[in-house]
Amino acid sequence: MKEQERGQLVENEQVKEVMALFQENKTPGAEEFAQLISYVGEMENRLAEAVGELKNMRQEMQEAQSHSLRAVMQKSCRAMEESIADMRSRLNDLKDKIVSGCQNILSDFKQRGVDALDGITRFLGLKTMLEGIRETADKSIQTSNRAISRVESFSAEFHETGRHLKNMGRVLRGKELSETAKESGKAAGALKAVIRAERTCVSAIRNGAEKSLQSLGRLEKAAQRPSVLKAMKDQKLQMDQEPVRTVPAKDRESR
Repeated sequence: MKEQERGQLVENEQVKEVMALFQENKTPGAEEFAQLISYVGEMENRLAEAVGELKNMRQEMQEAQSHSLRAVMQKSCRAMEESIADMRSRLNDLKDKIVSGCQNILSDFKQRGVDALDGITRFLGLKTMLEGIRETADKSIQTSNRAISRVESFSAEFHETGRHLKNMGRVLRGKELSETAKESGKAAGALKAVIRAERTCVSAIRNGAEKSLQSLGRLEKAAQRPSVLKAMKDQKLQMDQEPVRTVPAKDRESR
């Protein structure tokens, strides 16, 4: 996770300028584009939370007294970190693509004016990127589910083994059998809680990618509709090209 962080997409000057142009000129798809930017912002926030939960997970692993539990979780933790790093890279690529598209739109706008705002998705080939984020999130959720299952299995085995050993001693001393869980159960419970929190963040990223894809689909449909301004220009051009009818002199005299 050494890749340099970008700033928040919604705070990017080019993105804000394009959104303002779309709103001012009532560009078809303006609302959908704003929604898309908002969903990307949500994914950015939840990714930051997921990174924080991974740090908490590492901390819980270090504090766990059981070396066996730490060994069980090492592989799962690395897999989750790799998934988060992959999502971060994909999200940064997505943000770069959006910013680059906005820069192109602004450059075209300076040359052609409001005509440059028609068909706003031509610079924004985002579908494949969003699908990649969704797919990576799905894999990360599966990794988290497996990690929780491993912790639960380990905890159950550890608890049963410890309880049996403890009860063997109690039987020899003529005492009642114990049903108390080993201290390791608390460590496993804390670790599962952190994994679930990380999974919740990743699930939110997955939902954000899904909602972004839906907004992108609506944006593409909206951008295919001719703008009101373009329709007015086409109508004016048609009127200018129509031949002017002249009224014969005798018809004017008869009036």
